[in-house]
Amino acid sequence: MIKIKDWIWGGHAGHFIMRSRCLYHLTTYIGDHMISTVGNLRPELNREYGKLGPIESLGGRAKETDPEMFYETMVWKIVRAQNRDCDCMQCAYEFAGGDDYIDGIRSATPGEARKTHMAMCHKYAKVAKALAEA
Repeated sequence: MIKIKDWIWGGHAGHFIMRSRCLYHLTTYIGDHMISTVGNLRPELNREYGKLGPIESLGGRAKETDPEMFYETMVWKIVRAQNRDCDCMQCAYEFAGGDDYIDGIRSATPGEARKTHMAMCHKYAKVAKALAEA
């Protein structure tokens, strides 16, 4: 088990092609796992002028009656990246299985997203293995 004091908190969004347009993000590195939560997607975000477009769902509704999901938490196995000079967390690790995530869940609110992120962190802290230092 990886203890909470050994979790590494990232200051960036860990996944999603439009992550730079998500106003909400949490990324936690726990041994050989990365837990990433993104949401509050604003495709029309124009930071230069401080204007926000409408929040958009991250998609994935099975049918029109399903609630819109604005946040998602995903988990990946990670390995220490080789031959990288940068020491930031985003560059220091890479996905072990390509882009395939091993767990994920969507949420409708930021409160649910935070709880989901923390639940995933605790779940994977129990099975994660410490990564060897490079």
